[in-house]
Amino acid sequence: MRIAWLPAEGFDHPLFATVPETCAMSCVIGFAAPVQAEGVEALQAIVDGWSKSTDWRAAGGEPGFAIEFDGAFLSVGLLGVPGAARPLHALVARLGEAIGPVREVALGLSEVDQDGHPGAFVEDTRLAPCAEGYRELLDANERICLDTREESGEAEAEIDAYRSDLLMQAYWRSSFDAAQPFPPRTDPRGMFSVVKYDDGSLVTERRCLLPYLPGVRIGYGLVEVEDRPVEQRHHEASRVVQACLERSFPEGTRPPVFNKQADADGPLDPIRAHDRPGFAFALRREDMLVRYPGTFRYREYELLAGLAAAVAEFGLAPVIHWDRASVYIVNLWEASVRPCSSGA
Repeated sequence: MRIAWLPAEGFDHPLFATVPETCAMSCVIGFAAPVQAEGVEALQAIVDGWSKSTDWRAAGGEPGFAIEFDGAFLSVGLLGVPGAARPLHALVARLGEAIGPVREVALGLSEVDQDGHPGAFVEDTRLAPCAEGYRELLDANERICLDTREESGEAEAEIDAYRSDLLMQAYWRSSFDAAQPFPPRTDPRGMFSVVKYDDGSLVTERRCLLPYLPGVRIGYGLVEVEDRPVEQRHHEASRVVQACLERSFPEGTRPPVFNKQADADGPLDPIRAHDRPGFAFALRREDMLVRYPGTFRYREYELLAGLAAAVAEFGLAPVIHWDRASVYIVNLWEASVRPCSSGA
């Protein structure tokens, strides 16, 4: 069984070359099948032996540990170990050999406050800076026009409509123009959420890395689109998207892709915006959730990495538009513009 790494580079990711004292490195190890009772004692023995036999001085110092296990996932956090990647890599190897196939490994680096509490996850430093909000994408004249309208005393509803239209035009422009600033990759209002499980427990979301995708512009938000006729290319696009997501998600975890007819893994929806043809689909939010010990994560890294592969394989524009509301919605776009008058 292949191991799905998040990030794809695994421990070789440059972010983990050395861990600052102000950061903690986390490693969540997911097994192909839940560990049965007889395997739990063996797992405990491996973790105990690993922690005692590892030369932490060589790794960078005496560590602070945080270890949790829920039967399917083992979560390990290390604080105060600049070379944390080396011992964690050894642990993954030992567990895979002795307990059973490891299906996925999710790595992260989070800031730690003075009291030792983890904070925000550190972003991949190779990612190009993006706008923190859509207003930053406006040019000078657009900012002046918007400020003038907002100060005019005009009805709020009309100002809101004007603002939304102006911001989405700027968002669309920045998505396809490499000379423009990168649009926001995630919701500028924040992406943190809480989930209530069936047993009544409340758990907070673990947000970690976004994939490093040179040449691909990821934008959070959807522009207004119109429908267009279905072509054979939509069936081909669906096949490519599903295949690429199958490879990017851990084995057996790819969520089904839905169109407007609620067909699971059917043809993508044909759309158009600003004379550019595209494809749309949705994923159920609950299908994107993976439960970790004490927390959960949405499989957004896998989604965006798989979509980038599909964009390259199918020859689409290197642009991904996505939105996470009650469902996930994705818009992908053709590389060339085709005016409506020429047909779909």
